[in-house]
Amino acid sequence: MCRVLRVKPSSYYDWLSRDLSDQQIHRNQSELLVKAAHNETKERYGVDRLHAHLSEQGHNISLYMVRSIKE
Repeated sequence: MCRVLRVKPSSYYDWLSRDLSDQQIHRNQSELLVKAAHNETKERYGVDRLHAHLSEQGHNISLYMVRSIKE
């Protein structure tokens, strides 16, 4: 696989051992929060209203991220 992708094996194994980035951790947490809020509101809220609902609860999630997760 490394030959096909033209990647050094050492780079591949280095990539495997890396931890999740802060950005990916935030994305995963946001995804859980958006899905929970969507279920909590009985799936009646649109993106704008869902974003406002999450903001009122003190969560820092952008409107764009709410939109991309919900759809």
